[in-house]
Amino acid sequence: MKTMLRYIAICILCVCCFACTKQDVIDTGISSPYYEGSVMDYLRGDHYNFGMTVEMIERAGLVDLFEGMDADCPEITFLAFKTHTVYLYLLRNDLDSVPQLSPAFCRNVVMHHVIRGKHLKQEMGYRNPEVNFTDGELPAEEIGGSVFTTLDGGEVLIYREKTDYGGIPDMGPEFMYSYSLTDKKYWPVATPDIQPVNGVIHALTEYYRWDYKMAEWQ
Repeated sequence: MKTMLRYIAICILCVCCFACTKQDVIDTGISSPYYEGSVMDYLRGDHYNFGMTVEMIERAGLVDLFEGMDADCPEITFLAFKTHTVYLYLLRNDLDSVPQLSPAFCRNVVMHHVIRGKHLKQEMGYRNPEVNFTDGELPAEEIGGSVFTTLDGGEVLIYREKTDYGGIPDMGPEFMYSYSLTDKKYWPVATPDIQPVNGVIHALTEYYRWDYKMAEWQ
């Protein structure tokens, strides 16, 4: 009996340790980052995390883009906001559902999170460790990382950071971060490098919040 209890305790400890990591390889129970379907298929297949995200894409008239059917942009990188982000935005604005958001608002917000082409974590530059980047006011070239233009013309800085392991510098896991140079705020990444056939998804955390004013995003 003691052996069984010890085994259960070890299992719980392992789960807690893994639950405290900043980022996962993928957060849907799929061990491989590759997905045999389009970006849209993947999002539709994870209703819990992306149900309202899908509603916004559909209302925006951008389904072809996410299905890889847009000849001008056959591959995309989506910094994917989750249902929780949309829900809290609706709540703060006294709205009940995505259909209460205008198609123009949905289109602008979705395109604000899409980059042309497929860009994986390993392609991102490293942040300059000698720069104390706290407010995003420094020039991007001093911070390090990679700057991308989103489909609506915004700019987002994406970078990697190395961590130490066992007291050895830079030997720990690498994490990816994103910061909107347009919004002046972090877009916290939960799960990078989900790879459908027509692009890559870097899923943001459920703690990501919008401050967009609807009148300015129509």
